[in-house]
Amino acid sequence: MIDGDNGDNFRKALTAFQQQNGFNATGALDPDTFDALAATSEDPVIGHYEITGSGYRGAVHRENTSRLRSHG
Repeated sequence: MIDGDNGDNFRKALTAFQQQNGFNATGALDPDTFDALAATSEDPVIGHYEITGSGYRGAVHRENTSRLRSHG
């Protein structure tokens, strides 16, 4: 969830992780799933980053595209 979007791709990936690790495959990030994901790496689970330059334009574009799709 690099971009913070809890969308279809995130839920599909989370569901697959849950299935592969013996959890109830809900696609929701519950505490047990979070802990299991956190245990897969020594890196921090949550971090701060700043979107600048072309990355910022990309984020805005995704947001606007999402809004357009929701309006049909």
